[in-house]
Amino acid sequence: MSEGLYADFLTSYLQTADEELFGYALFDGVKHPSLYKELQKSSLEYDTLFIETDLRSQLKEVAPYMIKLDFNKKRSTQESKQLLEHCKKEEALLFTSSLGFKKQLEKMQNIFHITDEEDKIESYLRFYDSQIFDALTKAQDAVFLTHLFQDSSSYWLQDESSQTKVTQYDYKDSLVSTKSIDLVQNKGK
Repeated sequence: MSEGLYADFLTSYLQTADEELFGYALFDGVKHPSLYKELQKSSLEYDTLFIETDLRSQLKEVAPYMIKLDFNKKRSTQESKQLLEHCKKEEALLFTSSLGFKKQLEKMQNIFHITDEEDKIESYLRFYDSQIFDALTKAQDAVFLTHLFQDSSSYWLQDESSQTKVTQYDYKDSLVSTKSIDLVQNKGK
């Protein structure tokens, strides 16, 4: 993949937005084994999607993480760009939101954790996985989509056909629309 395509795209999107938005990434520690160690050394804000349970500490090296991308300071810009260079097929869900880190994390944790009230069984919805995310958005479940897109503008996943393309997901009038964006052609726009 060409150096910096994801970072350039997201930085440009954030700079041209009509409102103040923050850039975020959801990475799956299972698919990105060195993620936890990289995050420990970084100055970026991050946390796991696991809430305060035994699983949180036991699975910290393979947990899904939400990271607030920061392009405002030299060190954090470099760290954000390095992190985005790891974006490969099904590795990260990128999105923007008007929510600050703690509120956005709580929102994502609420989507991730599912509790069967009848059987008192907890499970986890890997909504950030490209195949699951795509299936959930195609199902057009209004409650899920409203919760997912509330306070968020767009989501992006790497296009399965190319490492230089992303699929953008937008929600308007109770429908999800998608479009493919070629990051090479989009560079500089």
